[in-house]
Amino acid sequence: MKATSFSYFLQTHRGFLLVLAAAFFLGKIVAPLGMGILMIAAMVWLFQGKSSYLALLLMFVLLWGDSRTRSLLFFKPMRIALILTCTVHSIRLIAAKKIKFQSIILTTIPFFIIAVLGVFKSPSPVVSFSKMISYFCLLFTALHHFQYEILRKSRPPFLLKVLYLFCSLTFMSVIFRWITPDLTMFGERFRGFLGNPNGFGNFHTLLVPLVAMAWHLYPSTRKTLRYLIFGLIAGLILAQSRTAIGSIMIYLFLLYFYQRGNFMKWFFWLAVMPTLIVFNTLVSIEDIVELLNLEEFFRIESLKSGAGRFLAWEFGWAQIKLNPLIGRGFAYEEIYFHSMRDFFIATEHNGGMHNSFLTFVMNNGLIGAVLFVLFLIILFNQHQAPKRAMPFLIAAIISANFESWLNSSLNAFSILFYLNIVVLIQYPNLKRLARFYR
Repeated sequence: MKATSFSYFLQTHRGFLLVLAAAFFLGKIVAPLGMGILMIAAMVWLFQGKSSYLALLLMFVLLWGDSRTRSLLFFKPMRIALILTCTVHSIRLIAAKKIKFQSIILTTIPFFIIAVLGVFKSPSPVVSFSKMISYFCLLFTALHHFQYEILRKSRPPFLLKVLYLFCSLTFMSVIFRWITPDLTMFGERFRGFLGNPNGFGNFHTLLVPLVAMAWHLYPSTRKTLRYLIFGLIAGLILAQSRTAIGSIMIYLFLLYFYQRGNFMKWFFWLAVMPTLIVFNTLVSIEDIVELLNLEEFFRIESLKSGAGRFLAWEFGWAQIKLNPLIGRGFAYEEIYFHSMRDFFIATEHNGGMHNSFLTFVMNNGLIGAVLFVLFLIILFNQHQAPKRAMPFLIAAIISANFESWLNSSLNAFSILFYLNIVVLIQYPNLKRLARFYR
């Protein structure tokens, strides 16, 4: 049995998976029991040196913490406990010299100084400060703990553990669509095990690049990955997430051209892209959707208004103009749109800003947003996989432009975004380690 196979993962991680299942089902009945099981398990796994279980548990809790199911609300407070635990473990790894301190984290200091100033202007300083700290913990954990796990010679490798666990959950959610609709439906649309259909789309927009990299690194797993991809595609079709479908198609389209050398890469930017732009000016998206008879699937009636996003951006921009330089701290966007919920309920808009970049400006001002983008540029420029990095970045930017996930630390998406970047940074090392599993 190959150490990269799905069956090997199930056989060698039975205890881990049983703990997750027991905490899930018992927590639905008695919330403190589920929380207790997971926290005790986390401490035991750390004591046993099974730190990859802690990283997977964090991602598992972040996913279920996004759920709207009442009986699963016990996952939400656990997110804070686990992100702090992972941060402390990252410090232990550095102290034990198992991983080098990633000095790039220091480039976030100017951004967090602005964020601290914003806390003093926040309508809820305690919430703002706690969310700021949790975001720093997310970055610190991703750059240390997750990088450590990626580079370990574990069986199966950490990247495959992530994909086997979460693609399996996606596959299961598609099946549960007809067994327990209350767990997987948001009105008439499929949301999987996440909070809403767009959240389901965001999660898989960031999961697909990891699947593509695993496909290249571990060829022996492709048969299993095909089944997982089938479940992923089925879920996206059921969720009808336009942003996710568009982002993933663009990622795969770009990946195709970038994998075929510099000529094809420049052919795309100099010939294909201009042609698509001209085509889009001559033929509207609505016309194409109507021609394909997909009006209902793509909810064509809400395309022109961005499903209420454009209205939200107008209100958000008005708030930005009141505090343009340093904003009003982390979580201000969330607090503001929550206070306006009675107004927005009469419109087609639901939720917050639905734009990660405008959310950063609203929370942290133009100065904070620029400093954060500069950090992302510095971090991204460390990548060692040029044929895969740009397709991922463009897909992630499109997704973040229509959803406010990048500015939050305790959702299921930001951790996947930074995991993708860590994998891209360590890609040559992962290619060398992949020989260990052949």
